[in-house]
Amino acid sequence: MGNCAIRGARPPSLRSAERSGSRRGQRLIWIASLIALLAASPAIAQQDFYRNKTINLVVGFQPGGGIDTSARFVARHLPRFIEGNPAVIIQNLDGAAGVVAANYLERRAVHDGLTIAIPGRSWFIEPMLGNRNAQYDPLKLAYVGSTGAMNSLMW
Repeated sequence: MGNCAIRGARPPSLRSAERSGSRRGQRLIWIASLIALLAASPAIAQQDFYRNKTINLVVGFQPGGGIDTSARFVARHLPRFIEGNPAVIIQNLDGAAGVVAANYLERRAVHDGLTIAIPGRSWFIEPMLGNRNAQYDPLKLAYVGSTGAMNSLMW
């Protein structure tokens, strides 16, 4: 014949196993809740950080040009994608193909997360090409994203 079970009667070893399984389940739920709370903390902190603040968008070219037009498009739509909906203003610092703006970022801008830039194509190589006016380290510039793709050729 098959296995025989008596309803309601469980061996003591099974009862303690069920209780320890229940405790493990409770621990797993507690740990999962803690992880979810910690994962949400940066979003909450970000929302608080950018609320009622202004992001300074540095553009290394004169108003009305192609890069400035791209920057104004980004400035119009960027607040929708940042928690806290900060204001965005554009600061044009034209000169030396954007090197003036890059020097400003390195030497004068406050490094508090409220200053970003839309660089020109040469910002990252000017110091390496020996431009003495480029008084910034391109490796200290943090790349965030791109406003578009462009093919370039060097020879």
